Amino acid sequence: MLAALSRKFGIAKKAAILLSGCGVYDGSEIHESVSIIMHLSRAGIQYQCFSINRSVPAVNHASGTPAEGLRNMLEESARIARGDVKSISEMKPEAYDALFIPGGFGIAKNFSNFASAGDKMEVDPEVAKAVWEFFHAKKPIGACCIAPVILAKIFGTVSGKSGLDVTLGKKGAEWPYAGSIEVANKFGNKLVDCDIDDICKDRFNNVVTTPAYMRETAKPHEVFDGIKKMVDEVISYI
Repeated sequence: MLAALSRKFGIAKKAAILLSGCGVYDGSEIHESVSIIMHLSRAGIQYQCFSINRSVPAVNHASGTPAEGLRNMLEESARIARGDVKSISEMKPEAYDALFIPGGFGIAKNFSNFASAGDKMEVDPEVAKAVWEFFHAKKPIGACCIAPVILAKIFGTVSGKSGLDVTLGKKGAEWPYAGSIEVANKFGNKLVDCDIDDICKDRFNNVVTTPAYMRETAKPHEVFDGIKKMVDEVISYI
């Protein structure tokens, strides 16, 4: 419907996608990132990928162990973006209608220190500034997997804000990262239990979240379908 109206009236809606690298263990989760891109494309929404131009420790994805040397987040994100990626310093809310943030351990290692600091985490200043600018401009934000934890820190009562309704999945054997739920709750947010095929809608704050690969047994098509719901909901806020 939205895509058809956009084509009919020549209205070009645009979304920003914030990537933390390439790969589940040290960057953006590829399945989640591509799912966002695919669903935006199908809906007729233009998109632009962004990242931080900084090098960070790398992980060997075949073994899951630390790799030698560093990898640049912007250069790695270009793998997902097919080369078309810009610096986060160029990501301005006035040029875009929505912001999407896929998960992956880059959220916990590169965009914040959640992986090492837990509930003492801090969000990278560039990321916090960019996300806050979109929020302040009342542009909707979609985040999946572990990405909502940085929203929880930025907008939680612990940071002097009013808090959000977000999901980081559920607690249980299939949810190995459920500790993030307690952390986000401690930051002063309302945590909503959602399965992989569901979304949490905070309409008041224009934030939509979905668990994606927070569930260890998640299948790729389930992640794809859950992210579709997230993308569609965010688009409905534009």
